Formats: sequence, C-alpha cells, structure tokens
Amino acid sequence: MLRPRVSFLIDEPERIVTVRYVGALNGDQIVPEMLAAYRGLERAWEYDCIHDLRRHEGRVEIRDNEALGRGWQEVCGGRDAGRRTAIVSNDPLIDARLPLTQRMFPFRVVALFGTVEAARVWIAESRAEAAPVAV
Repeated sequence: MLRPRVSFLIDEPERIVTVRYVGALNGDQIVPEMLAAYRGLERAWEYDCIHDLRRHEGRVEIRDNEALGRGWQEVCGGRDAGRRTAIVSNDPLIDARLPLTQRMFPFRVVALFGTVEAARVWIAESRAEAAPVAV
C-alpha cells in the first residue's frame, strides 16, 4: 500500500513545480498542503506546473478544485497569465473536468497528458514559441 502524500519538486532553473499526489488522499487534505507550498515559493506566478496524478487513489471534488483556484488567485493575483499547468493522468473524469479546471485558473493554460515527459515537452515547446526571435 502506498503511503499517502503530496510531494513537491521545485526546479528553480527551469521554473517548474512538479506536484505528485500519491495514495489515498482527498482534496481536503491536498488543497491546504498545496496552497501552503505555493505561498512559501517566492514569485510562484513565474512557475509552470506539472500535477502528476497517476498514483493518486483519493477523491478531489469540484469544491476542492474551486478552493484551490481561489487560493491560487490569492497567491498569484493574475500575474501568472500565460503560464502552463499540465495535469498528468489517465482518469477519464479528470479529462471530463478539464474545461471546469481551466475556468478555475483563468490566467493559465491547462492541458492533460499521459506522461510527465509529454507535459515537460509541451511546456518547453510553448516557451520556445513565446521566446522573442533574435534578429
């Protein structure tokens, strides 16, 4: 049995936060932990995020996502416009909820992936597209 936990990997040079939900954690356990971590991160709005849910066995209700969205707005205040949030999961419910999740994080671009590597490629490619071209 997996020990329930939320783990955070902060890649300062790449400005990516990877959050892994492991085991039987519910949203009321996850949300406060996530918000505390982001509140402790200097300039959290400058980071792209990867949420790896492949080993998550609990439930996250819409109200939990709404609470996370409200807390995120308190932390970032819209300064994260254009940043990416990649959700890594094969759960069809998460896929079905993706439009709702996007509305809860209106300044970010949210997408679903099957692997962390695909999520990293998406973030890298989107950054490359947004980078100014040298003349």
